[in-house]
Amino acid sequence: MYAAMDHNDLVGWADITPLGVPECVYHGVLGMGIVTSHRGAGPGPRLLDARLEHAARCGITKVELTVFTSNTAAIALYRRAGFTDIATIKDYRRLDCVSHDALMMEKFLA
Repeated sequence: MYAAMDHNDLVGWADITPLGVPECVYHGVLGMGIVTSHRGAGPGPRLLDARLEHAARCGITKVELTVFTSNTAAIALYRRAGFTDIATIKDYRRLDCVSHDALMMEKFLA
């Protein structure tokens, strides 16, 4: 996991977890988050780039992620980094009895 710090405060994180299936060890899933106060301030692109570079060095050639369709800033970040859309998942999660759709995205590293 990579972390972004502001002095002693954790303000962001990113990890790429390889799938646990031996036939899919080249395939990773991205998880990422930036605290609200630091969104748009730069840690997102830096974390994402660093994590993708590390994943490629470790032999991961494909990274997938899932993001709420309402998170347009994150979707824009991922598209700028070269991720492309795979599919929209309807009714992906229900938070406080409200349904949220998600977008699946992928990026090939090699």
